[in-house]
Amino acid sequence: MDPVFTIPYTELRSMEILDEMIKKVAKGVAKEKGEKVGSLKDVCSSHIPVSRQQKGFDFIVVREEFLENPRIFKTVQVKGSRAYYSDGKKSDKFKYTLSFGRFKVPDNADYFIFIGLFPDYYHGVRVDKAEWRPVTLLLTNSELTELFSRLKTKKGTEETRFYTSFNSPDELYLTRGSENPEGESISHFLISKERVQLLFF
Repeated sequence: MDPVFTIPYTELRSMEILDEMIKKVAKGVAKEKGEKVGSLKDVCSSHIPVSRQQKGFDFIVVREEFLENPRIFKTVQVKGSRAYYSDGKKSDKFKYTLSFGRFKVPDNADYFIFIGLFPDYYHGVRVDKAEWRPVTLLLTNSELTELFSRLKTKKGTEETRFYTSFNSPDELYLTRGSENPEGESISHFLISKERVQLLFF
């Protein structure tokens, strides 16, 4: 009988999203350089610690040597949140909100993924038939440290949590924790081909 080893779904989904994005970028990079490459299935891989008590990071991404790009290793920590859905009040500016706690940024994590799954409702679709989609932020250690340093309450004291709110998964706003009562855009942290190319190539 084989033993069962489990990991949180948010970590698994984060690895899948990052793996898929790195392969898309690799294909695009090769095309830009006019290079013909074979299968890209081995261009990257993710590795999880044996111990669930590993401090600082949840998995390691290895992007193998690719064209003139040397092999790199990056440690990643994942934070997940449920999506809070607005009840439709006129005062609610955003339909969805993700909630994350502030924490001490570990030195041994290169990147941080904040991921939430939200039900993408369509008119006339029942709740149990809604499509669940991920919204994913990818930040470097220094970017997260800077973001945490300016999280403030309405009274100007240090904030212990932060909210990211949105109507569309392409436009995210920092609401709780932002000194701007309207919220501030953090869409530039959304995982994308451009961001992955910058951080992994």
